[in-house]
Amino acid sequence: MKSRSRYINELKIKTNLLDEVYQSGKVPLESYNPDTQSLAHDVCAIKQQNKRSYVSCNDGRIELLRHPSQIINDFSIASFSSIPAVLTTIGILGTFVGITMGLSGLNGFGSDSSTLIDQASTLIGGLGTAFYTSIAGMGTSFLFMLFISRSVDITKKAKSDFVSEIQAISVVVTSNDLLHQLVIGQRQSNQQNDSLNQLIDVLNTLANKPNAMTSLEFEEHTSNHLNVLCTKLEAIETSILKQLADLNLDEQLLASTINDHFKAALNDALTAPTSLLNEIHHEHKQLNKAAYSLIGLVENITTNNTAQLTISDIEQVLSQRVSAPIH
Repeated sequence: MKSRSRYINELKIKTNLLDEVYQSGKVPLESYNPDTQSLAHDVCAIKQQNKRSYVSCNDGRIELLRHPSQIINDFSIASFSSIPAVLTTIGILGTFVGITMGLSGLNGFGSDSSTLIDQASTLIGGLGTAFYTSIAGMGTSFLFMLFISRSVDITKKAKSDFVSEIQAISVVVTSNDLLHQLVIGQRQSNQQNDSLNQLIDVLNTLANKPNAMTSLEFEEHTSNHLNVLCTKLEAIETSILKQLADLNLDEQLLASTINDHFKAALNDALTAPTSLLNEIHHEHKQLNKAAYSLIGLVENITTNNTAQLTISDIEQVLSQRVSAPIH
């Protein structure tokens, strides 16, 4: 059926056009072909950016103004709905024509049997024609209704596939979202208009100001302030350099003082143990001498065990100087 094929082809074309918009991403509408632009303006949400029109997207999906099922109408059978009735009517009309033809052959009832047989044959032939036309009319009507029903099922399946494919790449914008976008766009437009009006007011004020400076006066004024500024910067630079020099001298003096104190403290720390060791060594020598004397005294006692040791002998030994220390 030609109209059914045309409807399915239209679904495929719209699917390809919307898929082209989805695949292209953030591309101005002017870059698309006229058919794509027309479809985008009809079913997609459009936004303005940098004075150019773009298809609005949400998370990479196209924003549609209406549900995909409303992009294209259902397949219409209105132009074919009367055909089954016409066929049935033709069949009924043929029935009445056949009956009329059969009855027209009856010219009265005679006694001749052959005449009766001929009239009966004519009547039966007319009734047969009536039945054939009725059967033909109702049969063709039934077949056509089956064909129409099959076509409707095929187009419904094609549209269902179309809706599924479009839903996968799009999202429907609600009325609240559209209102929000309109409010934001109007707010941005108002802000731009306010900024432009402020700029115009400032320019008018400068142009109408009677004591406004000329370019030469502005240059002279700027030059004078620049000279004053340079002088102050040079003074600040001189002061900073002087302070840095003073800090350098203080740093050198502090380093020298710390060095002297460190040397003195280190010398004291090294000489104090040496003096203590000398004293310990002297005491050890005295102890060594006393022990050597006691050993000699013991040897004398051992050698002369008959002599009796007195206190004066011990004191004499202790007062002696050791001639050979113990090692």
